[in-house]
Amino acid sequence: MESRLHRRCVLILVATADFLLRGCAGSSFHKFQLIYISVSEPDQTMPKFTALGYADDQLVTRFDSNTEEGAPQVSWAKKLKEDIHEYWDRYTKVLEDSERWFENYHRIIRQYYNHSKGFHTWQMMVGSEVSPHGSNEAYWTFGYDGRDFLSLDKEADAWIAADAVAQVIERMWEADSSMIPRFKFLVEVVFIEWLQKYEAYAKEALLRKEPPVVKVTRKPNNDGMETLICRAHGFYPKEINSTWRKDGETSGQDTVHGGILPNSDGTYYNWLSIKINPKDRNHYWCHVEHIGLQKPMDVPSEEPGSHVGIIIGCILSGIFLLVAVSVGIYVHISKYVWGRICYQVAVSHSV
Repeated sequence: MESRLHRRCVLILVATADFLLRGCAGSSFHKFQLIYISVSEPDQTMPKFTALGYADDQLVTRFDSNTEEGAPQVSWAKKLKEDIHEYWDRYTKVLEDSERWFENYHRIIRQYYNHSKGFHTWQMMVGSEVSPHGSNEAYWTFGYDGRDFLSLDKEADAWIAADAVAQVIERMWEADSSMIPRFKFLVEVVFIEWLQKYEAYAKEALLRKEPPVVKVTRKPNNDGMETLICRAHGFYPKEINSTWRKDGETSGQDTVHGGILPNSDGTYYNWLSIKINPKDRNHYWCHVEHIGLQKPMDVPSEEPGSHVGIIIGCILSGIFLLVAVSVGIYVHISKYVWGRICYQVAVSHSV
């Protein structure tokens, strides 16, 4: 049962990875990362190997063992592939070579764990982030079955192993004196060149301005109070300022912020809520400021009889739930501590 749910969890991961983090923050890219996922028991829906390439929070490329091709995931990346086909061929070749290397170590690790049967995962995340001051922060980390396995201490040029099996792999990699220098060349030179190339093709998408659509709904609480929920969606760029105002004054008390989350079309979604006395409902407005708006918006709550508002609210709630789950999975995979949460998500989807 647990193996089936684990598989379902990874299926959810790969499916939602195509959905989450499609968009760019600001007018330039600052981070590039590759995520590798290998599974021990692949099937038609779960490739043995999957590689996802991100520029900031935008999924740019996807490669898997079923297609053996680096497929562009956004329109400007498709244009890049058409214009510089040799670059894309080199990129695909890198992923093909990485697949063989990655799969080999997955097999070795399963042998050391005595995991000859069952569903097991082997993950890697490698990336490079350029700060506004020009410094480069790089990382290279590995996980096995949702747990920390190995990570590189870039300053000390040393691996940090999580258990005895990881120490075996650590010794293998320490014996290869070229491994860490290759990593540094990858994150300090190759990834930065890729970011620069991506920026040239994504410029129009990065500079666009799309205003938010804002709705305020409400729901009663068991204690006689009610919660107002302000949802803004479809906006770009990412930066937005949403606050509650009571009689024209900013009100931060009892406010919950949901963060800024990505939509599948490259725009963003934001929500915030506040708990109020129903008698004061007409005194509260959701105040939204965004570069795509000609002037700030002040939006009151909709009346319950507004069926359109209810329908839109329900749809947005569904979108929020999917995005929240997607981002939650992504964040925990980034830290390789998503095992328990993935299991819970898989259980909820199996109901």
